[in-house]
Amino acid sequence: MTGEERPDSTRGSESRSRCSEEVLPPISCEPFWLLSHPSWSMTFTPCSERELYWNFACAEANSPRYGKVYEQLPSPLLERIRGGKRDELTEQDWRVVTGAVRALRGPVINQLIELGTDWYETTLQIAALEQVRLLNFAPFVQLAPSRDLGAFATALDAGFDPPGDEGFGRNYRQFRKDFVASRMVGRPIVVAPAKMGPYTEIEGLTRMCSLVSQHAAGEAVPPVVPVLLGVCLQYDFWSWK
Repeated sequence: MTGEERPDSTRGSESRSRCSEEVLPPISCEPFWLLSHPSWSMTFTPCSERELYWNFACAEANSPRYGKVYEQLPSPLLERIRGGKRDELTEQDWRVVTGAVRALRGPVINQLIELGTDWYETTLQIAALEQVRLLNFAPFVQLAPSRDLGAFATALDAGFDPPGDEGFGRNYRQFRKDFVASRMVGRPIVVAPAKMGPYTEIEGLTRMCSLVSQHAAGEAVPPVVPVLLGVCLQYDFWSWK
């Protein structure tokens, strides 16, 4: 989700610094759902846990729903986040960003951190977004029992709302009208038990649904979408799977 659509609340230490391709080379493989597209394969570039906090913060600081929460941050830091100026963050800035994201999204991400999750920058084909799984959040599952993003987006476009979270549907339909993929700030975030999936979204739901909807409507969308992927070998123990 963009910050607009996530269960929120009112640990894990970073063991690696941000990795460059020169230090840790990208890894390529073909997930099972891409076997029908042999001309294209995914590349996985290892990165650090900081990318989790950065991509959450970028999306939510620019979110109409959660942007006001981030206005509590120091103004210079907020400007750097909203402007995507990652390289300008100081160590103190990183501590503040990490604390802010954990305070807001702890229920979803803390357990992933505790279980041990490796992070990668990669891309997903636009058509593959339909198969990304919804976070196991009751209102969303009630609207789309299959938990496929495609079914969820179709229901939202038809005017239906997640039971008990009607504000999400209204926000999505307003957001989708003006959404332009090239202006997207922060990578959507998905997690999986292995690099080849299956993938579950934890951030960027509104943006991914907008892309799925635009693609289904024949509108111009990019062929691939950059995402942050968390691979958790103990995924089955994660409460939101």
